[in-house]
Amino acid sequence: MVEARGREIRLTEIHNKNGYIEVRAGAVINLDCTHPFRSSDNKTFYCNSDTILRFLKPNDVVYFDDGAVVCIILEIANEGCSLEVKIGGCLKSLS
Repeated sequence: MVEARGREIRLTEIHNKNGYIEVRAGAVINLDCTHPFRSSDNKTFYCNSDTILRFLKPNDVVYFDDGAVVCIILEIANEGCSLEVKIGGCLKSLS
């Protein structure tokens, strides 16, 4: 038996006083893959890999923080994509 993990995306650091961001189900969030040194927040997730866009397409399910937050891709753009949060939760910073 082989377990496939699916698509997981690593976000940039989260810089706020709590060290985490909370996203709610139903929210539409942007995933930006062209600015790897910006801090992620609850409106825009910044990814440190611009090559990930080659593998994503609309209606793909994407998992953040080992499935703590689950999103579906709505549309792909040049700099990233827009996501709809299906299962909300808290995303913690790596450090």
